[in-house]
This record gives sequence, C-alpha cells and structure tokens, in this order.
Amino acid sequence: MHGWRSLRTSLAATTLTPTRIPRRAYSLAAAADDAGHPSSSTDMFDDSKMAELHDAIRKQRSSAVWLHYANLIDTRSGDGVPLDIHRAVLRACAPPPASLRAWSARRQAADKDTTTNPTRVYETRFRAVLRNIRARGSVPALDDYHVILAQFAAVGNDVGAVAVFRELLSQGVSPSSRTYGLVLRAVAHGLTLPDPEDARSLRIQRARETQSMLLSDMQARGKHLRTVNFDLMLRVLKEVNDPVAFTRLLRWGYGIDLDNPDCLAPEYQAPTTEELSDRTRLAPHRFSTALLNTTIDLLGRSGDVSRMVAAFEVLTRPLPARAPAFYASSFDDEDDFGPASSSQPPAPPRVPCPRPNTTTYTLLVRHTARAQYAHLAKHYVQEALAIDVSYLNLVRSRLKQGHVPSEFRAPRVSATRDLLYAAFGHANRSKDSPLGRWVHSAMAKVIKRKEYAAKWFTEFKERVEADGDKWRAREKKVAKMQETKKERRAARDVAARAKAAEVADAATAATASTSTSAASSSRATPSAYNPDKRLDLDVQIGMLERELQELKPAYEHVGASVDRVRSRILERGGRRVWDGKDVFVRDANRRVVLSKERWTATVKFPKGATGVRVRVPRGEQQGGRVTPGMWQDAPKVAQTTGGAPQAQAATNAGASLSQREER
Repeated sequence: MHGWRSLRTSLAATTLTPTRIPRRAYSLAAAADDAGHPSSSTDMFDDSKMAELHDAIRKQRSSAVWLHYANLIDTRSGDGVPLDIHRAVLRACAPPPASLRAWSARRQAADKDTTTNPTRVYETRFRAVLRNIRARGSVPALDDYHVILAQFAAVGNDVGAVAVFRELLSQGVSPSSRTYGLVLRAVAHGLTLPDPEDARSLRIQRARETQSMLLSDMQARGKHLRTVNFDLMLRVLKEVNDPVAFTRLLRWGYGIDLDNPDCLAPEYQAPTTEELSDRTRLAPHRFSTALLNTTIDLLGRSGDVSRMVAAFEVLTRPLPARAPAFYASSFDDEDDFGPASSSQPPAPPRVPCPRPNTTTYTLLVRHTARAQYAHLAKHYVQEALAIDVSYLNLVRSRLKQGHVPSEFRAPRVSATRDLLYAAFGHANRSKDSPLGRWVHSAMAKVIKRKEYAAKWFTEFKERVEADGDKWRAREKKVAKMQETKKERRAARDVAARAKAAEVADAATAATASTSTSAASSSRATPSAYNPDKRLDLDVQIGMLERELQELKPAYEHVGASVDRVRSRILERGGRRVWDGKDVFVRDANRRVVLSKERWTATVKFPKGATGVRVRVPRGEQQGGRVTPGMWQDAPKVAQTTGGAPQAQAATNAGASLSQREER
C-alpha cells in the first residue's frame, strides 16, 4: 500500500512539474542579444516579463511593478535576477514619499480615529525584496535602507524606522547622518499624529528611547550632528514636552541661552582648549526660522509667555554687535569722546538672527491669547498686518518703477485666516466684545486689501506677458547679477571657514594635535545655504486667491459670533435689570439700578437679535441719547463685592457696547 502511494506521488510530480531548462544569468547585453536571436521560447518569455517590468518601472506604477516582479521571481530563481532589478523594484514598488504623506494626511482628516499603518502593505514588499537581495549573496546597500526609511518617515512610522535601523546595524552597514535624520524625522512626524491617550503615552516613551539610542550610537561612532538632525531632535523634545533637555540642547548646538538670549553661550564666547580642538564647535549651527517656531511653540505650550516673548524679540531683533561707549572720568569732565579704538575689546560673536514668518506670528498670537494676554495678542496681529501692508506697497511701487519680480524675495509674513482666528479665539472664550469687533473689522480690511492686490498683480502679469521681450531681457540681467552675488557670498564663506580653521589649528597645535585631526576627519561638510525664494507672479496671485477663499467665510463666521456674544451679554444684563439688580454704567462710573424702560431704550437690541426674554409695551419704551446727566438723579447704590465678577464685566461691556453702537 505504501509503495502505491509513493508511486502515485512520483507520477503526479512527473506529470505536473514542468521540466526546468537551464539558462544563464540575466544581463542587458544578453537580453539585447536574445531579442535579436531568440534561442528558446522560455528565454523569449523571460525577456517579455523583463520588458514589462521595465515599462512599469518607467511609468512609476507601483502595483504593476510589484505584479511583474512577482511573476519574474516565479519564473526565475532569486539568484537569476540581476541586483540592479532588485534595487529598481525596491524604489518603485511603493508610491513616492511625498504622495504617500499627502494620502496619509487626507486619510487622517477623513477619519481621525484611524490607527492603521499606511505603509503596512508596502512593508511586505520591502521585506521580500531585501530577502531576495540577500538570497543571491549580496548585502543591501545603505541607499536601499534609506529608501525604506524615507517611506516610514513620510507617514510617521517610528516603529518600522527603528526596526530598519537595527537591521542595517546587524548587517554591518555603517549609518550616515542621513540615516539618523530619517529615523528622527519618522519619530518627530509620528508625534504630531493624533493618538488615543494610552497610545500617546507609549509613543512618547518610544520617542525618548529612540532619541537616546541614536545619540549614544552617534557618540560611539564619532558622528557629527548636522544642523538638520539638531532641528529634528529639538522637534522631538518639543513634542514630548521636555523644556529642560530642549534648553540644554539649544545651548550646546546653537549657542543660545534662553535665560540670557542677548549674547551667545559662554562656551562659544570663551571656548577652552578642548572645545577649540573640536572643529565642530568653531561656530554654532545656523538658527533657522523653523527652529525659531519650534522654540516659540515649546515655550508657549509650557506657559512661559515671558521667555517666549523675550526669545522672539531678542533673537529676531538682536542688539548691535558693538555699541559706542561714551563715558567721562568725572562729572566735571566734558571731553566725552569715549575710549580709543585700540583699547576697545573685540566684538563678541553675533547672536543668530532668524527672520520670522507667518507661522511665527500665528504661534505668538495663539499662545498669548490662551494665556489671557489680549494686549500682546492684538499687538502681534497688528505687527503682522503692518508687515504685510508694507511689503505689498513696496513691491507695487518698485514694480511700477520698472523693476522685475525676481529682484524681490517672496513674502514671509501674510495676514491669514489662522492668524486672525488665533486672536478671535480668546475674544470668543472670554466674551471680549471689543476684541471680537476689532478682529472682525481687521478681517474686512484685509479682505479688501487682498482683493485689490490680487487684481493689481493679475493686471501687471498681463502687461508683462504683452511686452515679453523687454521683461525677459531684464530678468536675464537680474539673474546674472544675483549669480555674481551668490559666488561672492560663497567665496566669503569659504574664506571665513578657512580663517577659523587656521585659528583653531594655531590654538591647538601644541596640546591637541591628535584630537584636532580626529575632529577634522569626522566633521561633516557644511550644507549649502538655500537662498530665499524669489517673488513669482503666478505663485503670488494663487496665494492671494487662496487666502481670500479662506478669509471670506471666516469673516461671516466671526461676524455671527460677535453678534451672538453681544446678544448674550445684553441678555445677561437685561436679566439683572428685570430682577431689580444694579448694573455698572460707565458714563456714571458707578453701579445704578435702572428701570426696564430706560434699559430697553438705552440698549436698543440689534435687528434680529433675541434680546431680553420679557416683552416691554411699546408705549413705555423711551428713546433718546444717553448722556452722563441722565444718571445724576438715579439712586446711588453702594459698590458691592458680592456676585460673580464675570457678571459685572458682562454688564459693563453690555452697557458700553450699546452706547458706542448707538453713537
């Protein structure tokens, strides 16, 4: 019986299993030769599969790429596929990181409670490709792991990024600064995603452990922390709400002490011999606008408004590097000419001076409003509006004089809906009618100004297109001048770095020659500074139209909210009057008891408002303008401390509001 079963199994295997024809390894030259001289039907079939795979890779169709790759692996053994094909499939079997991040953001906006991993489908593909690369006796390169890490960083998959990082370490691959940056980017982006309470605490704990692991690994390998990695670490510390570590890292990497932001940290002003031997400490990292926003957001979240305002005011508008010192040796001395130039000490290093943008002012207004500092919130809104107005006026006046748009930087500060909403949030929460009406009026002015600017830029673009030759010649001339300035700036930067290196070599030649050579070998090449974007008419017109689309519905919403707050205040005051209680009248500067008729005539509820819930006969209502003399004969009521302060503030606002609107 056993023999028959074995015989049937062998017969079935012989019948169903096709005969494998030996063939050589694939190469592009062999594929071209086979296309001209087909040797067998199997080779022609493999070549057609390879051609389909190349076509799918060229068209960037991730699903088709994976389908043809799976068919090719089924027809060929893993070692029969060239390494270049595996690496090309690894890069094409998933959507680009930018597309994946946009899709993940839309998915989060549609369903905020979703917790599934967007890259779960593609993780299986990545594992299969890496397994096939190792099966043919090769080791995945560092760039291959970077492809996977970029996918995980785009969607905030910190667990997958850490797993890939540990795998490349186990394979003997040495990570680079980009590797650490991609892992940190995945951690930082993951902290911004919505999570349940229990999952949020776990994610924060993972972020702390991951950052500590990366710092330890970088220190063990002697890797230099690049500026982008510093920024990412500070973003992580902001999301985990660790201001102590944030302040320490900010001082170490950027030379900024938040307790004394007027000058650089002492270790950068008077470095020791050991610090001079490390060339990475010749100058602090560049303090970017994004890092300024991160610092303001962290200080605002922690409720430290005073340090937040001080950091913004000092870092964006630092004091001059050296101020002339005029003094007299005695009170009778009139020769106050100051010290000689030779006796003046050398100027200390300048504090980084980042330029704020719209996000900076939005964060300032939001955090000051939440901390109940309405005057600061209004101040920063007015400052942002003034910058927006001055920029538009300057650009329009210069363009009328014959300048070209590429001569101007793109606008960094604009009056947006989020900026004004941040101030209105405080007015709505605290029932601050004056601030709410001011925001509503500011929105109307901003809408009118942006409509005019959009119309003007559109007409100017049409004139430029009508006279294209003259404007193109001007654009070429300006581009040549900007390229010359860029080359001069690069030459000055190279000379400054060389001079700083010579100073460090002279200071450490006798005592730290070994450490100097080690530091110079491990120092990363400074990244090229990305210049500011120039003004583009199409982008400017599109931005103005987009902002108008956001501001117009917001203007209607703010107006309805202001009317609702006013009605609630008047109703609250009306209930006090109907109950025979006193209300504060600003013109009389005291609390008085009003009659129902006088209250109704004074308030004059707006048309369509609900008003007081009690009907008043039309014959008893009396009109007339409110004057201070009307309250002189009213019965005086002693100032009472009882009652809620909110009711007193509400009645005060209601009486003041009605009188101002009546005037």
